Amino acid sequence: MEINTLENISLPELTQAFNLAFSDYLIPMHLTEPVLAAKIHAENIDLSWSVGAFDGGQLVGFVLHGTNKTAVYNAGTGVVPSHRKQQITRQLYDFILPKLKANHFESVQLEVIEANEKAIRAYQKIGFETVRVLQSYKGMIQPKYQPIAWQLQRLDALDWPLAQTFWDWPPTWQNSIQTIGNQQENIQIWALCTPEGSLISYLIYNQQSNRIQQFATHPAHRHKGAATYLFSHLAKQINKQTAMINADKADRTTDQFLSGIGLKRFIAQYEMMLSL
Repeated sequence: MEINTLENISLPELTQAFNLAFSDYLIPMHLTEPVLAAKIHAENIDLSWSVGAFDGGQLVGFVLHGTNKTAVYNAGTGVVPSHRKQQITRQLYDFILPKLKANHFESVQLEVIEANEKAIRAYQKIGFETVRVLQSYKGMIQPKYQPIAWQLQRLDALDWPLAQTFWDWPPTWQNSIQTIGNQQENIQIWALCTPEGSLISYLIYNQQSNRIQQFATHPAHRHKGAATYLFSHLAKQINKQTAMINADKADRTTDQFLSGIGLKRFIAQYEMMLSL
């Protein structure tokens, strides 16, 4: 077994290994090469910081890592069925963690499905700790129109320093500012603003993934129908089921709102982190 980084792996090889590794996953996944390429771009996956296990030159296990200036994100860990129970995930991290630390990354983060007990134990043995529980939702939005005092606008860009003051919790990697910025061609930003142009509430929808990536309302203007109006407008625009993944489960207000608008809980995950 040889362990090495993945900068020299071809997209077809990586796609084949990814699909084989996830063929019997709790939520089976099958990605085409263009979809995996889009994931690599969106999540800032750097194959030079990603790592694979090779048996006879064939990729049999991998960890895909996205990066920013200080953090690393595990965007996917997989081992093909024929090579399980060999602690390959541990071997991959034993190889890559010293390199990440030497290059001044401060942490590694990931999400793991709450029911995936084997993976959770494996990550805990490596040193990962749970930092929060995440809830995902999907379904058909039930529109609930009501009069509002603000103007609906579609924005080309968002004032992120202002938008962050609306947050009660930081988004996960897949819904982060960086990931949204990497997908501008697929992003719709709907906002409610005052006649003077001040931002009241916003919703970010990714038309490629069919997911709501963020929504938030100014703290002084909550419970006045702003978010309900934006979700209702989106429902009219797309006229199909949609999803929102990885909301902070501790936020009961968000849970009650999403449930009330018609979305159903469908999976929970642990967000885990390893400090370097």
